[in-house]
Amino acid sequence: MSAESKHPMTRRIGRFALAEKLVSIQPEWAMTILAECVVVRCEFRYDTMIFDYVAISPHFEEVPEGCLPPLYVAQMESINSGTEESPIIQHRFKAFEPVENPEDCIRAALRKADECP
Repeated sequence: MSAESKHPMTRRIGRFALAEKLVSIQPEWAMTILAECVVVRCEFRYDTMIFDYVAISPHFEEVPEGCLPPLYVAQMESINSGTEESPIIQHRFKAFEPVENPEDCIRAALRKADECP
């Protein structure tokens, strides 16, 4: 396939991590995040207990060919669409925010897992 015939989305590639704890305890959070991208690679890292993803998404910046995809942290928000007496909590994808340091990506994934009820 020539470079001219590739879909423009294929260069919008990024990396992010989700903690195994988040995936197992709050799978709806993981599904909400993963619905925003097309995963092209996933590796479970036993040393940190995280899933390391490489994905294509309109939320990522375009990456020149031959360059490593940048790191992102998935941001979520919880919204109560019910009342105080009868809360209906919905989890909504907010954004993929770029990060510079791989350690920040791992820390954010683990912190998000610790916020699970």
